[in-house]
Amino acid sequence: MHPLEYIRKAAVAALEAGSIEVEIAGAAKPVGVYAQPPRGGEIPDKHLPGIYCFCRSEQVERASLDRLKRTVLLDLVIETKGTREEPLDQVDAIYLQIERAFAAQTAPQDARLRFMLRGSEISVVRGEVVFAARRVTYEVTFRGSAEDPDVTV
Repeated sequence: MHPLEYIRKAAVAALEAGSIEVEIAGAAKPVGVYAQPPRGGEIPDKHLPGIYCFCRSEQVERASLDRLKRTVLLDLVIETKGTREEPLDQVDAIYLQIERAFAAQTAPQDARLRFMLRGSEISVVRGEVVFAARRVTYEVTFRGSAEDPDVTV
């Protein structure tokens, strides 16, 4: 598989392993995790709250013909809807759980990958229903070789 697909799948696996939940109306609700942006760029209301991810950019450095390093900007987009300040609180709670899930991922489970938090941006649309979204950006370093059976370099 291509290194970008490998990174996306590793990100989704880390988030799913973190069992991300948020409180809505006093009850814990699992947060959906999607490996690609949804059609139209918004997660359908019935699937909120949710997170989707995509690799925004990459730089490739070759150490030799059979070894390379890719530096990838991975974006995770959190989306929620609700009333008053609930969506903002939910976005913050989900963001904290994302940070914890990726901190666990940086353990030496996969020496090919390193996730570094780079920052985030928020978007809020207020009306009768409040829509909150936050894009969280990680810089992911992937190191691979031609001998790797899982990833093509």
